[in-house]
Amino acid sequence: MLLPKKYTTAAGLMGGAVIGWMVLASAASAQECQKDINAINQQKASIIASLQGSMKKTHGKLDPITACPSLRRLSAVESKFISYLTTNQAWCHVPEEALTNVKNGHRGTVAMEGKACAIAAQMRKMLQDRARQQAQGNAAMQPIGPKLPTGPL
Repeated sequence: MLLPKKYTTAAGLMGGAVIGWMVLASAASAQECQKDINAINQQKASIIASLQGSMKKTHGKLDPITACPSLRRLSAVESKFISYLTTNQAWCHVPEEALTNVKNGHRGTVAMEGKACAIAAQMRKMLQDRARQQAQGNAAMQPIGPKLPTGPL
């Protein structure tokens, strides 16, 4: 096999070896990055599937009380993903535009989480107030004096 002229000298052979190592290192980094990214995406997909399942039960609408914890988990996973991409941007060859898109998507998730959790808190308070009023109403309906015997005399 004939080597190109630049690879016939010792320096050329070293340069070729470095390029070959860089290709192998790049492939290894790509595999490692893809493995990590797939793991994070599986977590995210699981949470999204859970949210979609709960939406089917409520005819296409999210119940804020059940959605709030899921949206918090989704937001945490997205934060972890952004942190990973930022830290490993050069190693994983992540384009700046892709990182920007992930961050913009995360802002939407955080906004939805904030709204859902605020509504959930209001709903919980309202349910607690209603339960307290019912308990007070039931206590008011109880007779104050001694209980009369029931049954035949």
